[in-house]
Amino acid sequence: MKPTQDKYPLFESNQVLTSHHLNQIFDYLDEQERLTRANLIGIGIECGLEVHPETEGNEKRIRITKGCGISSAGYLIVEPEDVTLVSYQKYILPTEAGGNIVQYPLWEMFPAGQPNTHPLGLDKDFLLDKAVILFLELKKEGLRNCSPNNCDDKGDMITATIRRLLIRQDDLAK
Repeated sequence: MKPTQDKYPLFESNQVLTSHHLNQIFDYLDEQERLTRANLIGIGIECGLEVHPETEGNEKRIRITKGCGISSAGYLIVEPEDVTLVSYQKYILPTEAGGNIVQYPLWEMFPAGQPNTHPLGLDKDFLLDKAVILFLELKKEGLRNCSPNNCDDKGDMITATIRRLLIRQDDLAK
């Protein structure tokens, strides 16, 4: 990971701060923190996050143990407790991911109770050529609930969601 922020604002007394100033300092500090993780600690699994395929009768499950890792962009990925995944559905990358990203076939896995999904054991060979990846999805939503008396909800909110995905091993190598 290479730095992209090479300057940051220096504030003075009685200075009026704009959203640009605050976002610039946030972006600089956020990138420095992610650079520290990615370049000094290293990307990948730091602890836990073990994948255990399990079979009971016709039911197949994948258990991921609690743990943490660091994404290639330096984001912390945390699975706070063991999770058992029993179903899946196709996953499409969000449009915010960028225009030059190749979309390989991906499937998101879910714990029990997720509607409109397929059980992992439905096709006995489905899991044979797959690998598990954890994908951090960042979604930006506009906050536009501004009323004449209150504009506290102005701006945007970034939501970080960890997606537990399956990918074909041949595609993962690419």
